[in-house]
Amino acid sequence: MRFLQSFIGALLLAGPGASFAAVEPNPHVEPAVSGMPANHADLVKLFEDWRNFVAPRIKAGVPDYSKATMAQKAEELPKYRDRLKAIDVSAWPDSARADYRLVEAEMNGFDFSLRVLAPWARDPSFYQTVFGEESDVPAHEGPSARPNIDLFAFAYPLSREDDRRLAGLIGAIPAMLEDARINLAGSNARDLWVYGDRAFKEQRETLS
Repeated sequence: MRFLQSFIGALLLAGPGASFAAVEPNPHVEPAVSGMPANHADLVKLFEDWRNFVAPRIKAGVPDYSKATMAQKAEELPKYRDRLKAIDVSAWPDSARADYRLVEAEMNGFDFSLRVLAPWARDPSFYQTVFGEESDVPAHEGPSARPNIDLFAFAYPLSREDDRRLAGLIGAIPAMLEDARINLAGSNARDLWVYGDRAFKEQRETLS
């Protein structure tokens, strides 16, 4: 598969919300893809900027999903859509057009998350970030706050470096949950709260 297709395709399998909470920004995007139109590089650059845009700001291990920050992302989203529309694809082959549509799909998915799903403001289980076992789907099975703490990704016994890293990630959880109390205030999505209670009981067992 082409560059963007292979990078995005697995994420689309995880559903509309999952792509944007767990996605890592990609600072090493290739400037061009062999055999593609010259302005395909504009799409690749847009994709790099896009992934950095949707990723939350993280300070001391705590992500920013505040109401003000997510509102700002909603205001800035049209700029990225305008950049996408400005790319002339009239002479592109089908393989390049597929890349374009995949980027468009991510933007549509993020728009849906901002307007409808808003898991950071409605779903307590969004803040369940510790995972003891690897999922059987390409990404995590639902949207979750960054950074994810994938215990299965570490080699045990832990090296000193991994010990410091994991201690820092787990140590940031209380501050993140304090922010979650604010972000979730006013949510009335009862079913999500019932599921969230179960999710945190499972996380408690994982941490134990």
